[in-house]
Amino acid sequence: MQDNNPQLRDGMTGDWIGTFIGHKGAVWSSRLSSDATLAATGSADFTARIWDPHSGECKQILQHDHIVKAVSFPIQKAPPIVATGGQEKKLRLWDLVKASSSDAPPSEANGEAVQTPTTLMPKDGIEVGAGEHTASIKSIVWNVDFNILTTAADDKTVRWYDLRSQRAITQYKTERDITSCELSTNQFDDPNPGVLSVAAGHSAILFDAGRPGEVIKQMNFDHDIASVAVHQPTGRVVTGGMKDTWVRVWDLEPEKQIEVLKGHHGPIWSTMFSPDGKIFATGSEDGTIKLWKACKEPYGLWRKTAFPRWPQQHGTERSSLALACAWVVLHQISISVTLISLLFTVHTLYAPGQHHTAKFFRISYYNATRGTFALGWDDIFFVFYWIIVFTGARCVVMDYFLSPLAASLGIKKQKARVRFAEQAWIVLYSGSSCCVGLYIYYHSDYYLNLRALWQNWPTRELDGLVKWYYLVQFAFWLQQIVVVNIEERRKDYLQMFTHHIITCALIFGSYGYHQTKVGNLILVLMDFVDVQLSLAKLLKYLGFRTLCDAAFGAFMLGWFALRHVAFMWICWSVYVHIPQEITYGCYSGGDGNLQGPSTTPNDWEHLTLPFRDPEGLVCWNDNIKWAFLTMLLALQVLLLIWFGMIIRVAYKVITGIGADDVRSDDEDEAEDEDLATSDHAGHPSATIAPAQLLEEDVLSTDAHFVPPNRTKSTNSTSSSLSRRKKEKGHSSGVNILGGSDRKELLGRIGCDKPTSE
Repeated sequence: MQDNNPQLRDGMTGDWIGTFIGHKGAVWSSRLSSDATLAATGSADFTARIWDPHSGECKQILQHDHIVKAVSFPIQKAPPIVATGGQEKKLRLWDLVKASSSDAPPSEANGEAVQTPTTLMPKDGIEVGAGEHTASIKSIVWNVDFNILTTAADDKTVRWYDLRSQRAITQYKTERDITSCELSTNQFDDPNPGVLSVAAGHSAILFDAGRPGEVIKQMNFDHDIASVAVHQPTGRVVTGGMKDTWVRVWDLEPEKQIEVLKGHHGPIWSTMFSPDGKIFATGSEDGTIKLWKACKEPYGLWRKTAFPRWPQQHGTERSSLALACAWVVLHQISISVTLISLLFTVHTLYAPGQHHTAKFFRISYYNATRGTFALGWDDIFFVFYWIIVFTGARCVVMDYFLSPLAASLGIKKQKARVRFAEQAWIVLYSGSSCCVGLYIYYHSDYYLNLRALWQNWPTRELDGLVKWYYLVQFAFWLQQIVVVNIEERRKDYLQMFTHHIITCALIFGSYGYHQTKVGNLILVLMDFVDVQLSLAKLLKYLGFRTLCDAAFGAFMLGWFALRHVAFMWICWSVYVHIPQEITYGCYSGGDGNLQGPSTTPNDWEHLTLPFRDPEGLVCWNDNIKWAFLTMLLALQVLLLIWFGMIIRVAYKVITGIGADDVRSDDEDEAEDEDLATSDHAGHPSATIAPAQLLEEDVLSTDAHFVPPNRTKSTNSTSSSLSRRKKEKGHSSGVNILGGSDRKELLGRIGCDKPTSE
């Protein structure tokens, strides 16, 4: 574990129980005693630590001279001893009873007694088989017979030690490196000695644990395995892949493959069955531990009351995709910081490459004579850089600034804080981009002049601010396509995905065909309404009902005026003014040496030239005009659908029709559950996402919404709350939303950006 902090989790549910804090290096090995009274960990900080799994306190620190890669307890209650090994090439035994009896007295910290862990030095351990290991010890297994201890080392040797003589009694040499070594039982009351399973290259070697060195069976595969586990009563074997990262389930007799499970994205270094064999766990280099059901009947997480499983024929593929998306979502900040740091490191330290790396954070194609910028294929590097910036910035701002701000403003429920952070991020971005866009528009020659949008076409070079603004907007919307696909899909996923695709296509096409003037105007119209919608939602989350109603009314007016009147006016200008202001044909050269118009070539290649060559051929004709107009009208259709939803809900609220107020109850319960299913440190209580949740975000000023510390105007007793939940909703002014039949209202309307739950 590379974060140095091993975790204790519930083996049935995956729920987080606690984190052992103390190691200063990566943790190579961890074990629980058979009765779960002790835990042991081995680390790259040259120590092994003994923990109390009930309190998380460190009881003993076992100092070593090198990395500790293996720890093991004897299979007995309250084990008095622990074995360790690692890159010292020494197998050591440590007396935990003696160490406990010499514990230092408790110290004081913050007024409370804190037990100081006992530190044992290497000389305090008993070395077994001195000088026999010629390479690092990778695994230690204590047999059911307390006197027999097994080690697996990097010298391709499995050794069995008799602790009475402290010497090896036998050994087995493998052909390939040993990657795992596990015993099939850890039950101290089990009379069966179990099976010792060893993974080495493309073989799984199974030993009789009661007869040291005796091979029961060797299973050979056509692929390398990283781990193997056996459940003797059921005769099942599980192997974890090295390169293919698949989990395979086998029947031992007759030897045949039963199932292939996909989901991991790295070598699977550990596999283990539960004592009853009904589930097994796999641990991978991808940073995940997975629990798999190995029985047909309901069990553990898979009981009938749990979420339904996906259909078998799609389950593995969807699980793999879900895992990949979840990993990206959880590591957005680290991915962004890593890529940006790598870019600037290469740019700073490798001078010959600066010509290429500079393209990522500087706009390209600068014309020093005119002080303007042309466009070309290298602009894609700048766009990619800003996609990464937005990915990291969005998470940092939401997680470390906006969510704490929501808490400080009195928003107590986790889901409401997430919603607040989402909408505040939209206000920050859309507000900033709207201001920049308005500045460009106000200082342009097409300000309040539709005909000027098309005059002097093609303008092949742009002012630096205009080009920066346009490419950053393009990067933002491309990043939104990524977000809407990697995060939990909501009910309006198809509409949002379609909206983002059309938006990106329009930005990309208008940039290449030198129609950035109209693009600037449309982006300003859209951003302004986004700010209105998100501000109304923020007021809703803060409990300002009257202001929220007023903001919603302003939002409806702004939506209609800008997205239907002004936007359609632009579409009309495309249809009427373009043929009057643009001379159809093809042009080449820069702004200083523009040539044309010429005849349009009879091929498809000329359509891509504007994106590849700053001075290449760019053409305009009726076909291109209609292509742009069609996409604009398709966007208008989406806007009309969303506006119809707004009108329908507003009408129901004003007239009091169908205003059964049930949604807020469901949402409150969900929010409470969100808090209940996460621990005080913010760890998730479960790692299973068995079904996709379809969820909508609705601007709601419910009739009985009670913000904290408000006056009687918004406060209600618990009895009145209960009464109102059964009554029809009522309208006061523009009292927005409430009923389940109105969920569709402002969830994901227009350009509202989805985020994960």
